[in-house]
Amino acid sequence: SYSENVIHAFKQFERNNWGSVAVQAFTAISPRNLMHEDICTLALDVLASLIIVPFHRKWGIDGSVESEDQCLRMVNRNVLDRAPCSVGILVDRGHLGRSGSMTLSEKAYFVAVIFLGGKDDQEALTLAKRMTRNENVNLTVMRYISKGRDGSDMEDDMNDMKVLYDFKQNRVGQGNVTYIEKVVNDCPELVQLVRSMADQYDLILVGRRYNKESTLTRGLEEWSEVPEIGVIGDLLASSDVRRRASVLVVQQQLTTY
Repeated sequence: SYSENVIHAFKQFERNNWGSVAVQAFTAISPRNLMHEDICTLALDVLASLIIVPFHRKWGIDGSVESEDQCLRMVNRNVLDRAPCSVGILVDRGHLGRSGSMTLSEKAYFVAVIFLGGKDDQEALTLAKRMTRNENVNLTVMRYISKGRDGSDMEDDMNDMKVLYDFKQNRVGQGNVTYIEKVVNDCPELVQLVRSMADQYDLILVGRRYNKESTLTRGLEEWSEVPEIGVIGDLLASSDVRRRASVLVVQQQLTTY
């Protein structure tokens, strides 16, 4: 019955987006310690560009943590390590779309990207660009820049500039896209800015920033509850932060399968 409810939800999603979404639904049974193999093999067979898996933590109506599935957390970690494509971990707060009497086709969605730099942030921005093809999606890209010398990888810096230049040339200026740059002095200021965004948007996309160091995030790892979603994702998904925004933590493909 659980699988039937999930499949029904996806079929309804397909009907609501007829012509742009096709759903192939099936169930498979496998032990938890091997489930990531089924997921990754399927992704390879269909040449998937992105795997999205649910976060292991669920919230109640009042914003408090309702449950945590440590087995699902293990699956997610294994998928991150083995996936043949990019991976997104969806932290679902259940508040997508502004409330009101609007129909599904009229509802506005407010999406943000937090961009600090690196391959994973570039992937998150590229995914958000695709979302703006829907005129109901209002996208804000927040690029936070360290006031001091960052010591970042030069190749990543060049790729950051290319991705941002392409985005500003081809997306900024549209009615539903905003680009903002802000110089940040230190890590505590960044934490405050990131947490202040959590009630302004329906969905926030962040890069996992795997193996990516920055002067702005240095030291945050020590306080991280869930390292697999990165320090920025962890700030937004923390159990002591009761906010409305869902979060999609994106990791660019790591390995060949």
